Amino acid sequence: SSPPMPPKRVTEEERDGLRYTVLQWGQCIIGEAMYDIEKHAGIVHRIQELCGEELTASALDRDARNQRISGVALAFHSETKILIEEDGLMDILVDDERLRESMLEELTVASG
Repeated sequence: SSPPMPPKRVTEEERDGLRYTVLQWGQCIIGEAMYDIEKHAGIVHRIQELCGEELTASALDRDARNQRISGVALAFHSETKILIEEDGLMDILVDDERLRESMLEELTVASG
């Protein structure tokens, strides 16, 4: 991935006695980031659909389970495609069988 573009504007603000540096980008940069976020969210949702019972039965606490799900989703990010259906809804194209196997393997490793 290429380095991010520099911010369009940098300002200093103070809130509740704390100073913050605020970085502002234009819509084109934010739109590109949103595409990646939507793609990641779609993969996470697909993992939850494919492995719901196993995720629920896992001995991992919520944070650990979410971290494992996110890690598997990130591993599939580059090979997953976003599809926009005729009704305008988004879907993803990913190898469901490999995605499920990877998540179940991650749960097995995590449970020791």
